[in-house]
Parts: sequence; C-alpha cells; structure tokens
Amino acid sequence: MKYIVKYQENNKIKTKYLSEKQYLNKELPKNIISIKKSFDFFNIFKSKQKIYNRVLIDILYELNLMLEANILFDEAFDILINSASNEQISQFLKSLKYSFSNHINISDKLKEFAFDSFIITLFKIIQDSGNPKKHINILYEILKEEEELKRSIKKVFAYPLILVVSFIFALIGIFNYVVPKFESMFLQNDIKITLATKSLFFIKSLFEQYFFLLISLVILIVFLIVTIYKRNEKLRYFLDKKLFLSLPLISQIYRYRILYRFFYLVHSLLLSRYEFNETINKCKTLINNKYFLDRITRIDSSLKSGKSIYQSFKKANIFDEVVLNIIKTAEISNSLEKTSYEIRTIYKKRFNEKVEIFSIFIEPIFFILIMALIVWLILAIFVPLWSIGDILRT
Repeated sequence: MKYIVKYQENNKIKTKYLSEKQYLNKELPKNIISIKKSFDFFNIFKSKQKIYNRVLIDILYELNLMLEANILFDEAFDILINSASNEQISQFLKSLKYSFSNHINISDKLKEFAFDSFIITLFKIIQDSGNPKKHINILYEILKEEEELKRSIKKVFAYPLILVVSFIFALIGIFNYVVPKFESMFLQNDIKITLATKSLFFIKSLFEQYFFLLISLVILIVFLIVTIYKRNEKLRYFLDKKLFLSLPLISQIYRYRILYRFFYLVHSLLLSRYEFNETINKCKTLINNKYFLDRITRIDSSLKSGKSIYQSFKKANIFDEVVLNIIKTAEISNSLEKTSYEIRTIYKKRFNEKVEIFSIFIEPIFFILIMALIVWLILAIFVPLWSIGDILRT
C-alpha cells in the first residue's frame, strides 16, 4: 500500500509518495494539504497477512502487563514493535498503534490483515470507548476464553474426524485394490453371487466411473450453498435458525456456545461501566448468527420502548425459565454485573456437558459404521468364497 501526500513548500504544491512503513512511522512532510491511498493493481491479487489468534493473545498479554505497570500506551506499543519476531507482526502493531493514537477507524486500518471479524469488532468497541488502556485487559480475557472454547471443541471433533478420514481411505483402498480381484475371480468361475456382492460390485463400478464427477458435484454444491448463504438474507436466516434450534445435540452445543459468548461479553462490558442498553447494542455487532441477532435486536427494541429487562428477554423466546428468573432477580436487586457472570457460568457448564455427551455418543456411532462395513464385506466376499469351497469338496 502506498500513499499520495500533497503538501506546500516554498509556495508551491508538491506531491510525495510514501510507503506503508514510512506512513506508519510518520515520515511526513510539513504543511500537508491531503493524504490519499494510491491504487495498486497488484494489491488485488495480494493475499492478506494472517495474524493467528495465539499470536494476538500473546501480544495483548504483554501489552496488558506493560499498561498495568503504568507504562504509557504509545511507549508500550513501541516496546512491542521493537521486540516483534517478524516484519508482519511489526506492521500489524504499527497499524494498531497508529489507529489508536490518531483516532483513525481501526477497521479500515486492519483490512490488510486476516483474522476473525469478531476480533476487529472488539478492537472497534475498545477504540470507541475513548480509553483503550482500560479495556485491553478485557479484550485479552475474551480472546483467551474464546481460544479455550475452540480448543475444547477441536479436542472433541479431532477423533471423529480422524475416523471419518480413515473410513474414506479404507473405502478407496477396498474399491481400488480388493474388490476388483474378487470380482474377476467370481466372474471367471461363474459363481452365484449374493445381493450384498451385487451391491458391492455396483458401488465399485459407480466409484470407478463417476468418482471425480461426484467429488466435483459435492464441491460445486457446497460452493453454491455457501455463496447463496452469504448473499440471500432469507436463506441465511432460515439456516441459522435451524442450526440454532433444530439439529439434535449439535444445535444445543452451538446454542450454548453462542449464549455463553454473549453473556461473557455482556459481563465484560458491564464491568467497564457501560449502561445495560448500550451493552446490548454493542454486543449486537459481535453476533454472526442472523436468527440470534434478530432475537437480540428485539430485546434492544423492547428496552428502548421502555419495557423491563425481564420482559424484553422473555419476549425473545430463546431463554429458559432458570435464566429468566435470574434476570428478573438481577433487575429487582440491581445486580446485573454479578448475575451476568452467573448466567455465563450456567451456559458454559451446559456447553461442556453437551460436548461431553457428544464425545460419548460419537465413538460408538463410528464403530457401528465400521462394523457395518466389515459385515457387508464378509457377506459380499467371503460367503461366495465359502460356496467355492463347497463346490470343490463335491
């Protein structure tokens, strides 16, 4: 990225081109008239610089420690920039520092870096607060909690994923190397084959003739669904609603994770002395699920129309009686900070319970599938082989 700087010198208008590095280091001329980004055709094909969550958490941890030690905000960033392990992280820190120090929209400044939009929105909330030093710790805690949640989900899904991949490779090996040999043997000896054997040979022929076509078709369907999902608001709302409410066990895991994140954010913002209405409004910007966003928007509208917190949450029709009673108690006792923490704890506990149940059920399901495959192969291959043995004995 380059910048075009127009400035006045010796009563003349001059133009200067600055690199991203020069711009961030404030290597600017005097008497600036305007600064514009220059269009670079090759930037269209340039991939964004990936900033991993783990790296970002480490950066925020160090920054938070320095700020708690009463090091000035800009000085803390300078220390991090000088100790950055590579140029990419250094550029990211410079962009971050420049946005905070000059009150420039952080979303625009971080466009060249690739990370979750959830994180950019959190940075934007911190920037808009007017006191980023105070809120860096909250951002660090939120991202650390998010990383732990992702790790727990990955841990549960890693084993089933390995089983699925192994299952697919086993099928490919069977249809490519095992089945063709037995098929030629059975056809040469004119052996009477069973229904299981016929179905095996039929699937094998489909696999040989249409494997790449089927793979291409699956990829095309997935691509179309993702494209339509992003562009069609009604379809996105419908699918998000099904994911939030209708899928057995999966929806519960997904729903409790979203609700836990929501109340974690509510609790964090309330601790930062935001008003409850403002907290709900800011949390809306961090929600990706369209159905859940619609429910929270209804809560926000009800609060703005003068209804109580309890009535607004009850009207959303996604919270159970236990949570609603806690909210009602919090409203009466004016203890929303404390109760938001209790609600987030409830949802975290429910999330962990459902994840554990999923991990308990998923293993037997895959073992049943593998056993079914083995039984099918026995019926399809070994039963005709036993008939050959009977023929030889007679």
